[in-house]
Amino acid sequence: MEDTTFGKMLRNFRTEGKFTQMDLQESSGINNAYICRLEANQHPPQSSTVIALARAMRLSQEDEDRLMLAAGHVPEDVRRAIMANPEGMLARVRQ
Repeated sequence: MEDTTFGKMLRNFRTEGKFTQMDLQESSGINNAYICRLEANQHPPQSSTVIALARAMRLSQEDEDRLMLAAGHVPEDVRRAIMANPEGMLARVRQ
């Protein structure tokens, strides 16, 4: 998947999975008008919203993480690893 903006990535995952916005509303509990705004990059999603959408589309953990990162959020397991060893993790990233 080449698109890295959250909205484009969300739309690509949704259409690849053959979900409509209404399908996602029903399975995630997130209003389809809000999903439309997310896909248009008109509103930054909360991490809980990203998780709900990813799980409603039954994305792999890797794809859920990619969607989280595109939304500007750090996946929880990555956050825990950073917090456990912040200096070491930052040194590795900055190499």
